Amino acid sequence: MTERGNSNLTRNNVVRRIEHIFKMIVDRTTLIDTNPFEKVQKLKTTVSFQHVAFSAEDQIKVETAIQERNPELYFFTRFMYYCFTRVEETLKLKVSNIDVKKRILTVYSVVQKTSITLNKVIPTKLWNMIQERGILDLPSDYYIFGSGLKPSLVPSGLNYPANKTRDILKELGLYKPNYYSLYSFRHTGIDRMIENNVDVDLVDLQNHIGHQKIETTINYTKARKLRISRKLEDRDW
Repeated sequence: MTERGNSNLTRNNVVRRIEHIFKMIVDRTTLIDTNPFEKVQKLKTTVSFQHVAFSAEDQIKVETAIQERNPELYFFTRFMYYCFTRVEETLKLKVSNIDVKKRILTVYSVVQKTSITLNKVIPTKLWNMIQERGILDLPSDYYIFGSGLKPSLVPSGLNYPANKTRDILKELGLYKPNYYSLYSFRHTGIDRMIENNVDVDLVDLQNHIGHQKIETTINYTKARKLRISRKLEDRDW
């Protein structure tokens, strides 16, 4: 795969998927006794942050346009902006993922780079939106973002929010490949929190972002100076 120009990360992900398939064969059949991919060494990868955060000016333009054109999409982006969830993670959120008493959002990571469960504090602005939309009154097994990004028993398709965001970016003349995208909301939220001097411990930040290694968080913030922790739910950005 590397000879064909694929990155080490892509190669590792493919090997991981094949390993999982062979594990199922070993566990459920008698065709083979051992998993041949179990001991395949992972190639070294470098941390890459290819998604671009919105500039302050463009953030206002994009958020205003999305609020006017697609309120459901705007609500979707608030989870990415305030809880730093990835697209796939946000689509999998159910009402049961919200702990009302503790004001905590439980996120089950669905991407290869992390395979852990994260409990994220829900900041005040997002918490207010959740209450205003009546999300907490819905059945616990409802997905928060179903068809059309409205609550439903069935989750929205993976491409829907990304495509809608891209359409709006094109309307605003802000779209170009490998630049602004739906993921920009997650990265913008992280940047704004730090830029606005929201005091947060580095380990808390690591958990809120969802990085498996503290080194990734350090690289991500590019060694921006962080101060001693204060409760995230009481802070806004």
